[in-house]
Amino acid sequence: MRQNPTWYSVFREAILEPKRDKVVSQIDRARNAIWNRMSELQSVPPNNQREPSDLSDALRYLAILSHHVGQETGKILWE
Repeated sequence: MRQNPTWYSVFREAILEPKRDKVVSQIDRARNAIWNRMSELQSVPPNNQREPSDLSDALRYLAILSHHVGQETGKILWE
């Protein structure tokens, strides 16, 4: 069984966070984990060829989630 990279676990927690008061900090935590992994990839080859693309996609998804959390309705995407 293949284990998910650390950044992915943190990212997954952020996008699945059901509590609005916690989602912003989870998004920040996930972004930091992703940026740290991107920095690591500057000197170490990725675990797989898709990882750099997956990291970029994850940042895009977090930006979308962050945008919706910041809307006046105050709702998260799935509310």
